[in-house]
Amino acid sequence: MSTWIDTNSTLDTMEIQKVKTIFIGESGVGKTSIINRFINNKFDNNVEITLGAQFSSKTLEFQKSNISLQFDIWDTAGQEKYKSVTKFFYRDSKIVILVYDITRESSFNEIKNFWLNQIKNFVENNIIICICGAKSDLINDEKVKEEDVRKFADENNVFFRLTSSMNNYGIDEMFEFLGKIYLKKNNLMNCRKSFSLENNKKKKGKKKGKCC
Repeated sequence: MSTWIDTNSTLDTMEIQKVKTIFIGESGVGKTSIINRFINNKFDNNVEITLGAQFSSKTLEFQKSNISLQFDIWDTAGQEKYKSVTKFFYRDSKIVILVYDITRESSFNEIKNFWLNQIKNFVENNIIICICGAKSDLINDEKVKEEDVRKFADENNVFFRLTSSMNNYGIDEMFEFLGKIYLKKNNLMNCRKSFSLENNKKKKGKKKGKCC
């Protein structure tokens, strides 16, 4: 069981660990919208392009482990000229989320041909990497097949999730999922109920419709 809490809350009996989390991906794929939905539960269809990097934070409480994870989130720009800037933000990162737009094949190719290789060159081997498909409800305009991404994720030993910022689909679940992986990797999962790291099983009943 987990509970969302405000970062200003007083937690007298619960340990808080900071988890540096980096969002990476081509410009315009929806990184900022995912973060805004997670942090503020809001969606803005006219989000400005991120220049450089922006920081935000939110805490997730894992009651059975008596630990709260404070996700310190860096939203990095995806433009070509900023790629060298992001190397600085890899330092001390615990989770990297690679975002692509399911309607733009180029955004997934960026992950395959550049971002994943760069991450593996600049971060520690035990970092948690998740490929995140954004705008999942635009299934009618899909250019990147879900099964292809799942196969790529399996082949590279990384995780995979689908999200929609407009419809608030899969975003809280992604952070909770990655938080549990972090706890398990660091031997902090004290609950008796086992947690499976298998995440590449298809979910039935994918919704159709427009979203961002």
